Amino acid sequence: MRKEYLEPFPEVFYTLKANRKLSQAEVEKIRVGSRPEHMDDKWFIYFEDPWLCFHRVPTGRCIWKIHILRSSSDYLVDEILVNGDTEQYNIKPNELEFSLEILDLFLASKIR
Repeated sequence: MRKEYLEPFPEVFYTLKANRKLSQAEVEKIRVGSRPEHMDDKWFIYFEDPWLCFHRVPTGRCIWKIHILRSSSDYLVDEILVNGDTEQYNIKPNELEFSLEILDLFLASKIR
């Protein structure tokens, strides 16, 4: 999957506030992202400063956008946008808290 096949983030979304510092190693992994290499890979993840974007394979729909804020020498996740278009991603408001874990799953390489 190439970036030109990816759909833009919808105009309808949920915003979750976050406050998570990132280590330098985590920032490096975020910059590299994760491009699908196998048929079983479900995510195309890339960093487009200041957003870490999670697109579903094969639809190309953007499900999460994680905002990475940079201050002098630190990096911080300050908000997560969750796709709210029910035709693209049918998440219920009481399930939104899972979205706060998505970055940790990616950084632990449990998301592909």
